[in-house]
Amino acid sequence: MRLFFDLTGYDDAHQEVWHRRLAQIARAGATDVALVDDPDDADYILETTGRQSFLGGRVFTVSPDSHYHQRPETTFGWDTGDFPTGRLPGLYCSLDRALFDPRRHRGFCYPLRYNSHIEAFSLEEADRLFGFCGSPSSALRYRLFAELAPFAADQTALLQKTTGVWTNLFGTPDAEAWKFYADILRRSRFFLCPRGNGLSSIRLFETMEAARVPVILSDGLVLPVCVDWSRCAIIHPENDLPGLAAHLRARESEWPQLARNARAEWEKNFGDAHLLCTVARELRAIVAARVEPEGGRRFPGLPGVARRYAWTRFKSVVRFGQRTLRRGAATA
Repeated sequence: MRLFFDLTGYDDAHQEVWHRRLAQIARAGATDVALVDDPDDADYILETTGRQSFLGGRVFTVSPDSHYHQRPETTFGWDTGDFPTGRLPGLYCSLDRALFDPRRHRGFCYPLRYNSHIEAFSLEEADRLFGFCGSPSSALRYRLFAELAPFAADQTALLQKTTGVWTNLFGTPDAEAWKFYADILRRSRFFLCPRGNGLSSIRLFETMEAARVPVILSDGLVLPVCVDWSRCAIIHPENDLPGLAAHLRARESEWPQLARNARAEWEKNFGDAHLLCTVARELRAIVAARVEPEGGRRFPGLPGVARRYAWTRFKSVVRFGQRTLRRGAATA
């Protein structure tokens, strides 16, 4: 299979990161999947920006410069946005189950890897039951920090509230924030992966890479079907944070095997040597699942997207108001 990655819309810094990443996985990947420089030479085109997402501004329509208009049967998205609409067929990191169509969509990993300090950590280095490091970017995370604080106090857990490490994306690769995050991950047997701005988080896949057990706290998330989640992760309901520690205690004897399985699933599906093959396999599966030509489709999920968009905007306004009130209280 020949793949063309369309990087239209990225700034120079993102373009550079993407080109390095594509070169890296092309060198490591299987020879039956090749990257080409011209879309006319490609079997499938992957549009990799978040421009089809709410945050990208494309809510109900396909971007005017998308290859989809000329090649709807062979154009796909790899959408890393927090609020995707699912308008294009393809791979989605954070797609809501309410918008999911198994004939058009697949849950998938994030394409870029930012933290060079993450590796397959030794199981012996994990000295806490669970951990989390991140910003309170959702109501669930605010509850998490509040309700699980006693477990941090009694040394059961490592919980660290941050302002976010994403400001360091294009700074020095040895930024202290990345090292600190990786250290908390290394010391945790189970690592919490709650929804943030979107339903997913890159920490889900970083946890698997690190040979730790992801604890998925995101009820509506469409997970990648290429992974056997039952053998490598804990899926816990969002509304049962009070019962989370007990759940993990009950599964603690399983954690070494779950952790080894998580690393194996990551290597098999998302490691550099296999990522392009997994991409190709998932795109072929979408094509095989079609019951009508993609070019003849209308957007059947418009009402659902409209409701989801309205709810997303409402939550954004509420979060803005909360941040404003907190800043006012801090300066009072």
